[in-house]
Amino acid sequence: MAAAGHDALSLRQVAAAVGVAHRSLYNQFADREALPDAVATVAFARLGSILARAPCAGDYTKKCVHFALANRALYALMASRPHGTTKHNPPLQAAVHKVITEAMRVFCHAGQSSAERRRTVMRVYMIHDGGISLYVSGILDLPNEKALIAELAAMTSRVSAAEGQAGDGAGCACATSMPRPGAGRRSGKPCSPRTLRSMGCGTWSTSFGVAAKVAPE
Repeated sequence: MAAAGHDALSLRQVAAAVGVAHRSLYNQFADREALPDAVATVAFARLGSILARAPCAGDYTKKCVHFALANRALYALMASRPHGTTKHNPPLQAAVHKVITEAMRVFCHAGQSSAERRRTVMRVYMIHDGGISLYVSGILDLPNEKALIAELAAMTSRVSAAEGQAGDGAGCACATSMPRPGAGRRSGKPCSPRTLRSMGCGTWSTSFGVAAKVAPE
Protein backbone atom coordinates (compact mmCIF):
# COMPACT_ATOMS: atom_id res chain seq x y z
CA MET A 1 0.00 0.00 0.00
CA ALA A 2 2.86 2.37 0.80
CA ALA A 3 4.49 1.62 -2.55
CA ALA A 4 1.52 1.76 -4.91
CA GLY A 5 -1.30 3.33 -2.92
CA HIS A 6 -4.47 1.79 -1.54
CA ASP A 7 -6.29 2.01 -4.89
CA ALA A 8 -3.88 -0.55 -6.37
CA LEU A 9 -4.20 -2.91 -3.42
CA SER A 10 -5.56 -6.38 -4.17
CA LEU A 11 -6.34 -9.39 -2.03
CA ARG A 12 -4.00 -11.45 -4.19
CA GLN A 13 -1.10 -9.09 -3.42
CA VAL A 14 -1.88 -9.14 0.28
CA ALA A 15 -2.10 -12.94 0.28
CA ALA A 16 1.28 -13.20 -1.44
CA ALA A 17 2.83 -10.78 1.06
CA VAL A 18 1.63 -12.77 4.08
CA GLY A 19 2.20 -16.17 2.49
CA VAL A 20 -1.34 -17.57 2.25
CA ALA A 21 -3.62 -18.60 -0.58
CA HIS A 22 -5.53 -15.59 -1.81
CA ARG A 23 -8.83 -17.45 -1.65
CA SER A 24 -8.36 -17.93 2.08
CA LEU A 25 -8.60 -14.16 2.60
CA TYR A 26 -12.20 -14.27 1.43
CA ASN A 27 -12.98 -16.21 4.59
CA GLN A 28 -12.10 -13.05 6.51
CA PHE A 29 -13.04 -10.32 4.02
CA ALA A 30 -16.15 -10.45 1.86
CA ASP A 31 -14.61 -8.39 -0.95
CA ARG A 32 -11.69 -6.13 -1.80
CA GLU A 33 -13.18 -3.10 -0.04
CA ALA A 34 -13.67 -5.00 3.23
CA LEU A 35 -9.90 -5.21 3.73
CA PRO A 36 -9.14 -1.46 3.54
CA ASP A 37 -12.26 -0.83 5.67
CA ALA A 38 -10.80 -3.10 8.34
CA VAL A 39 -7.42 -1.37 8.12
CA ALA A 40 -9.08 2.06 8.36
CA THR A 41 -11.07 0.95 11.40
CA VAL A 42 -7.90 -0.02 13.23
CA ALA A 43 -6.21 3.22 12.12
CA PHE A 44 -9.03 5.48 13.32
CA ALA A 45 -9.16 3.61 16.63
CA ARG A 46 -5.39 4.06 17.02
CA LEU A 47 -5.60 7.76 16.20
CA GLY A 48 -8.50 8.19 18.61
CA SER A 49 -6.47 6.61 21.40
CA ILE A 50 -3.55 8.91 20.64
CA LEU A 51 -5.76 12.00 20.61
CA ALA A 52 -7.38 10.96 23.90
CA ARG A 53 -4.03 11.73 25.53
CA ALA A 54 -3.99 15.30 24.18
CA PRO A 55 -4.55 17.68 27.13
CA CYS A 56 -5.32 20.70 24.97
CA ALA A 57 -6.02 21.93 21.45
CA GLY A 58 -2.39 22.58 20.60
CA ASP A 59 -1.34 19.08 21.57
CA TYR A 60 -4.28 17.61 19.65
CA THR A 61 -3.02 19.36 16.51
CA LYS A 62 0.53 18.18 17.15
CA LYS A 63 -0.53 14.55 17.60
CA CYS A 64 -2.83 14.63 14.56
CA VAL A 65 -0.17 16.07 12.26
CA HIS A 66 2.51 13.71 13.52
CA PHE A 67 0.26 10.69 12.96
CA ALA A 68 -0.61 11.81 9.43
CA LEU A 69 2.97 12.49 8.37
CA ALA A 70 4.38 9.37 10.00
CA ASN A 71 1.72 7.19 8.34
CA ARG A 72 1.08 8.87 5.00
CA ALA A 73 -0.22 5.84 3.11
CA LEU A 74 -2.42 4.87 6.04
CA TYR A 75 -3.73 8.42 6.39
CA ALA A 76 -4.58 8.49 2.68
CA LEU A 77 -6.47 5.22 3.11
CA MET A 78 -8.44 6.67 6.03
CA ALA A 79 -9.33 9.68 3.88
CA SER A 80 -10.62 7.43 1.12
CA ARG A 81 -13.40 5.74 3.09
CA PRO A 82 -16.71 7.02 1.63
CA HIS A 83 -19.91 7.74 3.51
CA GLY A 84 -21.57 4.77 1.82
CA THR A 85 -19.03 2.51 3.46
CA THR A 86 -19.06 4.09 6.89
CA LYS A 87 -22.77 4.14 7.58
CA HIS A 88 -23.04 0.40 6.97
CA ASN A 89 -19.93 -0.45 8.97
CA PRO A 90 -20.57 0.04 12.72
CA PRO A 91 -16.98 -0.69 13.83
CA LEU A 92 -15.58 1.86 11.37
CA GLN A 93 -18.23 4.40 12.29
CA ALA A 94 -17.49 3.93 16.00
CA ALA A 95 -13.77 4.43 15.41
CA VAL A 96 -14.43 7.65 13.47
CA HIS A 97 -16.72 8.87 16.25
CA LYS A 98 -13.92 8.39 18.76
CA VAL A 99 -11.79 10.88 16.85
CA ILE A 100 -14.74 13.31 16.69
CA THR A 101 -15.35 12.94 20.41
CA GLU A 102 -11.78 13.91 21.23
CA ALA A 103 -11.99 16.94 18.94
CA MET A 104 -15.12 18.13 20.72
CA ARG A 105 -13.40 17.65 24.07
CA VAL A 106 -10.53 20.03 23.31
CA PHE A 107 -11.99 22.49 20.80
CA CYS A 108 -15.59 22.98 21.97
CA HIS A 109 -17.02 24.38 25.17
CA ALA A 110 -20.15 23.83 27.19
CA GLY A 111 -21.80 27.10 26.18
CA GLN A 112 -21.92 26.29 22.48
CA SER A 113 -25.07 25.23 20.70
CA SER A 114 -25.15 22.01 18.72
CA ALA A 115 -24.67 23.91 15.47
CA GLU A 116 -21.72 25.87 16.90
CA ARG A 117 -20.03 22.68 18.07
CA ARG A 118 -20.49 21.10 14.68
CA ARG A 119 -19.05 24.14 12.91
CA THR A 120 -16.12 24.39 15.31
CA VAL A 121 -14.98 20.81 14.75
CA MET A 122 -15.60 21.04 11.00
CA ARG A 123 -13.41 24.14 10.79
CA VAL A 124 -10.66 22.48 12.78
CA TYR A 125 -10.69 19.41 10.56
CA MET A 126 -10.74 21.50 7.39
CA ILE A 127 -7.68 23.37 8.63
CA HIS A 128 -5.87 20.21 9.69
CA ASP A 129 -6.58 18.16 6.60
CA GLY A 130 -6.07 21.06 4.20
CA GLY A 131 -2.76 21.98 5.78
CA ILE A 132 -1.51 18.40 5.86
CA SER A 133 -2.51 17.80 2.23
CA LEU A 134 -0.84 20.99 1.03
CA TYR A 135 2.30 20.23 3.02
CA VAL A 136 2.57 16.67 1.69
CA SER A 137 2.10 17.90 -1.88
CA GLY A 138 4.87 20.47 -1.42
CA ILE A 139 2.64 23.49 -1.99
CA LEU A 140 3.10 24.99 1.49
CA ASP A 141 6.40 26.80 1.94
CA LEU A 142 7.17 25.40 5.39
CA PRO A 143 10.54 23.90 6.30
CA ASN A 144 9.45 20.97 8.45
CA GLU A 145 6.76 19.25 10.50
CA LYS A 146 7.36 21.50 13.49
CA ALA A 147 6.63 24.60 11.43
CA LEU A 148 3.46 23.02 10.03
CA ILE A 149 2.25 22.17 13.52
CA ALA A 150 2.90 25.74 14.69
CA GLU A 151 0.90 27.22 11.80
CA LEU A 152 -2.04 24.85 12.19
CA ALA A 153 -2.09 25.24 15.97
CA ALA A 154 -2.25 29.03 15.58
CA MET A 155 -5.12 28.74 13.09
CA THR A 156 -7.13 26.29 15.16
CA SER A 157 -6.61 28.29 18.35
CA ARG A 158 -8.27 31.24 16.62
CA VAL A 159 -11.20 28.99 15.68
CA SER A 160 -11.58 27.97 19.33
CA ALA A 161 -11.26 31.56 20.52
CA ALA A 162 -13.83 32.75 17.99
CA GLU A 163 -16.26 30.18 19.34
CA GLY A 164 -15.70 31.32 22.91
CA GLN A 165 -12.84 29.12 24.17
CA ALA A 166 -9.59 30.68 25.30
CA GLY A 167 -6.34 29.15 24.18
CA ASP A 168 -3.09 29.99 22.48
CA GLY A 169 -2.52 27.06 20.15
CA ALA A 170 0.65 25.09 20.68
CA GLY A 171 1.24 26.80 24.02
CA CYS A 172 -2.27 26.47 25.35
CA ALA A 173 -2.82 26.00 29.05
CA CYS A 174 -4.86 22.83 28.50
CA ALA A 175 -7.83 24.27 30.35
CA THR A 176 -10.90 23.36 28.36
CA SER A 177 -14.32 24.19 29.72
CA MET A 178 -16.07 21.28 28.01
CA PRO A 179 -15.57 18.03 29.93
CA ARG A 180 -14.71 14.79 28.18
CA PRO A 181 -17.97 13.10 27.19
CA GLY A 182 -18.70 10.45 29.77
CA ALA A 183 -16.25 11.97 32.26
CA GLY A 184 -18.74 11.60 35.10
CA ARG A 185 -18.84 7.87 34.44
CA ARG A 186 -15.07 7.69 33.82
CA SER A 187 -15.82 5.30 31.01
CA GLY A 188 -13.21 6.58 28.58
CA LYS A 189 -15.59 5.64 25.76
CA PRO A 190 -16.47 7.89 22.82
CA CYS A 191 -19.83 9.63 22.65
CA SER A 192 -22.79 7.43 21.90
CA PRO A 193 -24.66 8.04 18.63
CA ARG A 194 -27.43 9.74 20.62
CA THR A 195 -24.95 12.08 22.34
CA LEU A 196 -23.24 12.93 19.06
CA ARG A 197 -26.61 13.66 17.49
CA SER A 198 -27.60 15.92 20.41
CA MET A 199 -24.37 17.86 19.89
CA GLY A 200 -25.17 18.39 16.24
CA CYS A 201 -22.61 15.92 14.89
CA GLY A 202 -25.01 13.64 13.08
CA THR A 203 -24.56 14.72 9.49
CA TRP A 204 -21.07 16.03 8.86
CA SER A 205 -17.81 14.65 7.57
CA THR A 206 -14.49 14.39 9.34
CA SER A 207 -11.29 15.82 7.94
CA PHE A 208 -10.46 12.35 6.68
CA GLY A 209 -13.30 12.44 4.19
CA VAL A 210 -15.36 9.95 6.18
CA ALA A 211 -18.95 10.92 6.78
CA ALA A 212 -19.93 10.47 10.38
CA LYS A 213 -23.65 10.44 9.96
CA VAL A 214 -25.31 8.71 12.88
CA ALA A 215 -27.87 6.13 11.87
CA PRO A 216 -31.30 6.42 13.51
CA GLU A 217 -31.63 4.33 16.63
